[in-house]
Amino acid sequence: MLLAIVISFISQAGPQKAKSVDYAKEPAWITMMDDSTVNYFEALKAYETYWKHHEKPEDEEELMNEGKEKVEEKRKEHAKKISVAEKEAEVQMRYQCKRFEDWKHEVFPFVQPDGRILTQAERVKIWNDQQQQLKDQEKKK
Repeated sequence: MLLAIVISFISQAGPQKAKSVDYAKEPAWITMMDDSTVNYFEALKAYETYWKHHEKPEDEEELMNEGKEKVEEKRKEHAKKISVAEKEAEVQMRYQCKRFEDWKHEVFPFVQPDGRILTQAERVKIWNDQQQQLKDQEKKK
């Protein structure tokens, strides 16, 4: 009897299936960029899939390129149509998009062919190795 209870407990506490996320519905890419073990290509897929199904907010640079009058006109028209909560959500999403684009460019040099991103320790080791090679070359001269 005790053995059956223990086996039952172990089977319930065993490895859980990872929660599958619908990238089209949930902005999983927001949390992915904070995960040090994330696969770069999977994060890009999540980002691109999400924006295929949602209207991406214009970023400030795009708005500025349109001209000041057009920007103000667009904002006033848009402000009439949405609530305060929606405005806040839109600002937050615009921020997250900008943050993702920055993250994407920042980690790109450290992406391995399989999508793994080098850890900070690995990056430092590469830098130290390069510095040592430079010193060795200087000694040879």
